[in-house]
Amino acid sequence: MSKHKFVIEFELRASPKVLFPYISSASGLQQWFAEKVTMKDSSTFDFVWDGESHIAKLSQVRMNKSAKFDFVPNDPDERDHNYLELNGCK
Repeated sequence: MSKHKFVIEFELRASPKVLFPYISSASGLQQWFAEKVTMKDSSTFDFVWDGESHIAKLSQVRMNKSAKFDFVPNDPDERDHNYLELNGCK
């Protein structure tokens, strides 16, 4: 399966402090990004799309700036995993 980089930008007129909870917390992500988002522990998130669960680890956080989620691969031997990086401000 090949991978493709997908980048999209939206201009939002909000301060980073207001926007950051929407890109870094389960409840914020569930409001706009996924059908359901729950936390398994302090750094593990369960994203649900179309009834299918996708586990991701919160691997990087820059307070009031960005959050990066590394998705846990189904195959433990897989080295090139998918990730999602959300930036609240440049």
